Amino acid sequence: MYGCNCDDGVFGPDCSLRYCPHGDDPLTDLVIHNPSNAESCLADGLMMPNDRSELQVNEQQQIECKADSGYLVLSFRNKHTERIPYYASDVDVQGYLEALSTVSSDYAPAISVQMNGQTLCSASSTLTKIDFLQDFGDLPTIIADGDGLRLSSSTSPRVSVTETRRGTKENESCSNRGICNEELGVCSCMDYMSTSNGYGLEGQRGDCGYASQNIVDCPNENSPCNLHGTCRGKPTFRCDCQQGWTGADCSLLTCPFGKSWFGRPTSGDDYAHMSDHTVECSNMGICNRATGACTCMEGFEGAACNLMSCPGKQPNQPACSDRGECLSMSQLATHATRNGDDTSFTYGATPNNHFTWDFDMVQGCMCHEGFAGYDCALSTCASGDNPHTEGQVNEIQSLYCKATLSTGRITVSFRRQSSVELTWRPYPGPGDAVSLNRFACRLAD
Repeated sequence: MYGCNCDDGVFGPDCSLRYCPHGDDPLTDLVIHNPSNAESCLADGLMMPNDRSELQVNEQQQIECKADSGYLVLSFRNKHTERIPYYASDVDVQGYLEALSTVSSDYAPAISVQMNGQTLCSASSTLTKIDFLQDFGDLPTIIADGDGLRLSSSTSPRVSVTETRRGTKENESCSNRGICNEELGVCSCMDYMSTSNGYGLEGQRGDCGYASQNIVDCPNENSPCNLHGTCRGKPTFRCDCQQGWTGADCSLLTCPFGKSWFGRPTSGDDYAHMSDHTVECSNMGICNRATGACTCMEGFEGAACNLMSCPGKQPNQPACSDRGECLSMSQLATHATRNGDDTSFTYGATPNNHFTWDFDMVQGCMCHEGFAGYDCALSTCASGDNPHTEGQVNEIQSLYCKATLSTGRITVSFRRQSSVELTWRPYPGPGDAVSLNRFACRLAD
């Protein structure tokens, strides 16, 4: 299946939507800062929203490099730096990393670099600490490719990256203090919230992470959380939305979720599409936040855009040209035949099999008798023997029945069709006396 691999900053099945700026919630630090008296300090005016917690921290990673010639390449979120020489300084390393589109550096330095030596790599090994200053949360580890490094001593060069401090700040759309306009990629901030510098002060991130005054209630104070959620109260005043609602003020409807048609693997085994990770509109539709309904891409249908449409569908007409049934892959497997007879084929019968993840999503036409084609639009013609071929014979099959009863009934099946019940009565076989213990069968009307 083909799908769109969107450029940075845009998303959606057709890449028509824009991400809004993400940032840290400026009020959540207050809970961690001093949980025993944060509420009283706020009430007494002794603590402001701009007070920052020492426990919510930025991500820090460490590069260890042992080499005395060559170069390495660093990658972050599937973007790769230019070749970085082994002798690069801390300023050089910062420049290489901030040149990546996946590292946020539009309005402020994105990272800080500290080395315990003069160069990124050395014969005795250099440790380089990378602090992320504008990308928040628990970040993926930088990947280092050291195939271009060399070491003059008998040992091999070495480069590794480890997480030395996990980022604990939020990295939420509009800092969860505003509503994202996904058509424009612009945040509409809640009352008294505005764009920040990422640290609770006024800035240019566009993320609603700056509180211009003390926040004393959840959004929409007359109907907190629009009556679609629960207000946490002091000191964060965040909304916990009810199922089916989302947004900083719980004003937006969610859309149905389904297995993703197209996306990167989400499990530790690099398996995609599994049922334990579902997404809105199955990544094949756009969610209307006002109605909670998915607008599916052409060729897909279902509440969550989780079904591939069958062909041969005209406006206000059934699929398959109204000459067949639209069935899922798992249903089609049960109807499969070989030379007109049933088979034991299944598709999706084994739970959580990543090879058959689409068993209930991909659909196709099972045509009625007399019709054919992927959309059942064609009529079948009579079939027969080619009169110009020679040396061919008709098939002959023999039916032999052995039973101990003096009378009974039998049915004969051929190519999924069965005859009416036929009675049989005994007759002696060649050289046999009439006996109730051994009979051949002779069909009778």
